[in-house]
Amino acid sequence: MQKDLVILFFPKTKPDNVLPIALLKLASQITAKGYKVKIIDSRLDTDYRTTIERLIKDALCVGISSMTGYTIEHSLKASRIVKELDKKVPVIWGGWHCSMLPGQTLQNEFVDIVVRGQGEAAIVEILDALRSGQGLQGIRGISYKDAKGGIIHNEDRPFQDIKDFEPVNFDLLDISKYITATPLGSRTIFWNTSQGCPYHCGFCSTPILYKSRWSSLSVERILKEIEILMERFDINGLVFAEDNFLADPNRVRKLCEGLIEKKLDIRWSTDARIDSVIKLSDEFLSLLKKSGCVKLYLGAESGDQEILDLIDKYTRVEDTVAAAEKLHRHGIIAELFLMVGFPLDPDRDLDMTLKLIREIKEKYPNHQATPFIYTPYPGTKLFNLSVEKGLKAPQRLEDWINWTMLTITTPWVDRAYLNKVNSLIKFYLPFAYPSDSLLRTMRTFWPGIFYRVMHRIAHFRVKRNFFFLPAEWQVVKYLYYNFKIEHNLFKNMPVPR
Repeated sequence: MQKDLVILFFPKTKPDNVLPIALLKLASQITAKGYKVKIIDSRLDTDYRTTIERLIKDALCVGISSMTGYTIEHSLKASRIVKELDKKVPVIWGGWHCSMLPGQTLQNEFVDIVVRGQGEAAIVEILDALRSGQGLQGIRGISYKDAKGGIIHNEDRPFQDIKDFEPVNFDLLDISKYITATPLGSRTIFWNTSQGCPYHCGFCSTPILYKSRWSSLSVERILKEIEILMERFDINGLVFAEDNFLADPNRVRKLCEGLIEKKLDIRWSTDARIDSVIKLSDEFLSLLKKSGCVKLYLGAESGDQEILDLIDKYTRVEDTVAAAEKLHRHGIIAELFLMVGFPLDPDRDLDMTLKLIREIKEKYPNHQATPFIYTPYPGTKLFNLSVEKGLKAPQRLEDWINWTMLTITTPWVDRAYLNKVNSLIKFYLPFAYPSDSLLRTMRTFWPGIFYRVMHRIAHFRVKRNFFFLPAEWQVVKYLYYNFKIEHNLFKNMPVPR
């Protein structure tokens, strides 16, 4: 009897409630070709070893998702479990990390095949080859180990329009487990409608993964999926988790018009490039707002023009301010994604980025902005520059586990710099420019008194860029760890690390 079960494994990530959209869409391609699929989400199935043990006897293969950072830990654990139970079951890795480093990934004893880039068509061809006993030689876009353990890299697979892929099978996961309450709505879910990005930002893996190509589902199909999400799962909030939602403004216009025409009452948010936003007319922005758009996540990246030029962003710092102003006028919240700690002059880019945050927050208090430490990702232009500047890249798959924005990965960022950025993220910026929930707490007697004092100190320091002897930050951390966890006194306090 031929095996026809494919186990797909999703590793632990944060936040924990995000729907594994890519894996669900991959599974939909597999079932459309007659195979069975079982998705194991390790965030929900904490005893995933027992689940793998129960399923392995019927498994044709096990597919495992990979992303650079701590998710690799659980991806490797699952791979090891599979090989301990049955060495003959092929372990296939796909996703961002192994696509950038297929050779290094395959050097690990628990990985047999790597799918590079888009996996929707490649995985079906792999399954057909495994079931028929044929070799993997002709399958484009994969790397694998031959019978002697040598690593073979087949030719790249051309980028494929996602309109060619099978529709989503909503029955392959319990969608209700991924619905959460957010400012968008009481029943919010993450979704996407496109793949890739036509730009070439020097810090980003997307241009390499998708060869700077972009494609989208048809507007009709997008609207149908939203209708299904609303009718079957009572969704009232939607986060379009895309690489470049506004790549085709005409598509977005038709989508917004469709949402309004069909009376799909849903609040939504998505990402956007700065230069895309400043090109939008007032009429277009009004249409976005009317269709339910609440927030745009803007890839501002830096407040230092030298850095924007370095990463090939093709925007100016003043463009970020202009985009924030346009969104403010139309009642759409902007959340700026920013990075600091680049290889040229980390102290300068932090100061310049903090200056930009101050300008945005002082003018438009409802907008949000958070800096993160720049982390070089393999395969990108800036990664290569970072190596020239002294970066020591991990040489084994397992050494990438701690490669995150919360750890020191580059030689030009030291512990003091990391601590300063961490204090900005977790304390000074949230308290200097408090959210609505924090403002409500500040109006109470207790702990409002404490919060008001912390607000004044934080605002003073941020406005003057003066962080010498940050005693209050140490006080906040002490109170958090000694009182909040046990007594729940400071409900809205950001989490110190």
